[in-house]
Amino acid sequence: MDMYDEISKGYDELYKDEQLKKLTFASEQFIVSGRILDVGCGTGISSNFFSCDTGLDPSKGLLEIAKQKYPYINFVCGFAEKMPFKDSEFDFAISFTASQNFTNIKSAVSEFARVTKKGFLITILKNSAKKDELKNELKRFQVIETSDEKETYFYVTLI
Repeated sequence: MDMYDEISKGYDELYKDEQLKKLTFASEQFIVSGRILDVGCGTGISSNFFSCDTGLDPSKGLLEIAKQKYPYINFVCGFAEKMPFKDSEFDFAISFTASQNFTNIKSAVSEFARVTKKGFLITILKNSAKKDELKNELKRFQVIETSDEKETYFYVTLI
């Protein structure tokens, strides 16, 4: 069983307030609009916050909760490295505190670029071992970088 499936029932209790702070910070810094995909959507907190059309997550346990809480959002089980969507299907994609779980950063970034028309916002924890790899992969795009005062880097890429 996946770790996120195991903690799915208590996920919002553990992380909701922290997630809402990051989402509020990002919404004050960046404009995210159009048809939006949420990659690593978890229980749907960020999907709902940004009025996303679709949420993608590999954890069936987290997705069950998301579907119950936000039945008006389309939630799909899948991975960032091989998204089950058409080219340019979305205007924009977001991914909050999920990139440290990507198994292949290069593939995931390529998929973000493939499925979006305008760009994507990816956050990564400052102490993530994958931080430098992600920054390197994003160099091929126009990148706007900022960070909150504590633990997260925010990267917006424009295609």
